[in-house]
Formats: sequence, structure tokens, C-alpha cells
Amino acid sequence: MVNCTAVIGSMTTAMKAQKALAVAAVRANVVKLDSSVTKRGCAYGVEYDCIQEANVKAIMNASGICISRIVRGGGYM
Repeated sequence: MVNCTAVIGSMTTAMKAQKALAVAAVRANVVKLDSSVTKRGCAYGVEYDCIQEANVKAIMNASGICISRIVRGGGYM
């Protein structure tokens, strides 16, 4: 399993994203991202199986949650 991380921003929004994904039966974990990954300082994201990438994008879009970028592999603290 290869993990991807959707960079979201705040912890609150990342938690909302995790809940939206859980409702759609997509397993995800909130992770704190290293500032070198975001290039904007501290940020949070949701980590999920890369196979679910299209589903994650659709769920986030439907939930009104903006993904600033998607990172493959690590990048979290």
C-alpha cells in the first residue's frame, strides 16, 4: 500500500476531511506535515491509500474542502 497525503492546512479542516472520508468508507488519518513539504510552515493533512485518490478528490470537492496539493509517500512529522 502506497500512502498519499492531501495537504489541507488547519487541523480543524483536516479533521472535517477525515470525517467526510469516513462517511464514504475511505480510511484516512490526520497527520501533521513537516514545514519543508508545505513551503508555508506548519500544516495538517489527511493520509490515505493512493488507490483512493480519485474518490478522495471527489469527496473533498463535494464537502467544500480545498486540497492545496497531494504528496505521495511520507512528509509528515
